[in-house]
Amino acid sequence: HVAGLGLAAALAVSGWYCPLTYLEVWLRGRQAPGAGYGGSFIIHYVEKLIYIDVSPAVLSALTVLLIAGNVWLYLRAAFRKKATARRRP
Repeated sequence: HVAGLGLAAALAVSGWYCPLTYLEVWLRGRQAPGAGYGGSFIIHYVEKLIYIDVSPAVLSALTVLLIAGNVWLYLRAAFRKKATARRRP
């Protein structure tokens, strides 16, 4: 584990990519010249998950649903708190 941490720290400080990234790009290039990619493994794959291609209308609808759900939860909690306070002598 210490060796892995040391390698990760050295890669982060030096700005290099993991050696497996270079190997993957090389192997992809040998299999299909257009299949390779430049840069980091993380950027190539994880960026697609973080920055998904969604229309602004869908994002707006999801935002409204999230806000409505939060309002409903807060109102429900407030009404329960009032109901509990009324029952106590």
